[in-house]
Amino acid sequence: MQHETLILKFGSSVLRTDTDVTAVVTEIYRHWRRGRRVAAVISAFQGRTDQLVSLAEHVGDTGRSLGALLGVGEIESSAAVALGLERAGLPTRL
Repeated sequence: MQHETLILKFGSSVLRTDTDVTAVVTEIYRHWRRGRRVAAVISAFQGRTDQLVSLAEHVGDTGRSLGALLGVGEIESSAAVALGLERAGLPTRL
């Protein structure tokens, strides 16, 4: 049986705070339960990128490290969703 892969995008309008992780996990689980493989694209929590930009402006927003700093927001929210998925018993790859 071939599994359909569904790509779901969860932006900051959905992931406003860490309390929204449960809703994202529920949505992913709904599709997984129907036999679909899910690739979830996770944005930073609402306002997190702005916080990181402010930090970069304060300490120096030039250089190769800027991209790494701005990626922290996506890493944070993606890891939170992955933890929620693992708790729900879904196979997860981050």
